[in-house]
Amino acid sequence: MPSLRVIPDVISYNAAISACPKGSNWQVALSLLADLITDKTELTPDEISFSAAMGACSRAGEWQLALCLLSMMPSARAVPNAISFNAAMSAGGERGFQWQLVLQILSTMPRMQMAPNEISFSAVISAGEQCGRWQLSLTLLRKMPEMRVMPNEYSFGSAISACDSGQQWQLAINLLDDMPRSSVLPSEICYNAAISAGKTGSNWQLALGLLNQMEEMEMVPNDVSYNAAILACELGLQWRMALLLLIRLQAAATVSLTSRR
Repeated sequence: MPSLRVIPDVISYNAAISACPKGSNWQVALSLLADLITDKTELTPDEISFSAAMGACSRAGEWQLALCLLSMMPSARAVPNAISFNAAMSAGGERGFQWQLVLQILSTMPRMQMAPNEISFSAVISAGEQCGRWQLSLTLLRKMPEMRVMPNEYSFGSAISACDSGQQWQLAINLLDDMPRSSVLPSEICYNAAISAGKTGSNWQLALGLLNQMEEMEMVPNDVSYNAAILACELGLQWRMALLLLIRLQAAATVSLTSRR
């Protein structure tokens, strides 16, 4: 841009920083943000600049840097918004397994007159999933309506996965059943997590039932769905059913390949 006598502004920098997460170029994102913070550009970064840089750090697993950027925003005269907090919580929860810190960030938002949204809660629920805190995930999921935030498929999916990790397969199935009553349509991710939870109780019949239910709902099971069901059959000593599922998976893959052609 300077070679064309066009001076980059904050919007230009923000666009460049926002492109960095897709290529996991967190170093470039921080370098561009540093140019805005220092006297190099005579520009002032805003909440978009910081949020985009935190997203790049989160994608690369650099959760400490993402949280540091959140704490730096006031000194850089950038006002944190919900997107900034969500980016920091996603970094600490999904990559850093810092569920206590992420929960603390969530509790800070109302004190700053900022309402958490479904992304905020989903980030903390996901942190509970990653750290094996299924009780925390369920508590937050149930608290969302009290905060006038409606759970979405990601909130339910993370909570179901948390129950799977905690070997609470019955709770995982209950959550899947609760989704339509909450006006949330279960996704493939939710079904896959519930099928995977069936293996903890060696409940291979449950896994097969959910797999068939996906097809009844015109939802196409993928290899994750079949692999979870096959594992449930393995643990239930149902080797014949496991082989039948493998055949079904191969047939589904053949049909998918044919349709692409």
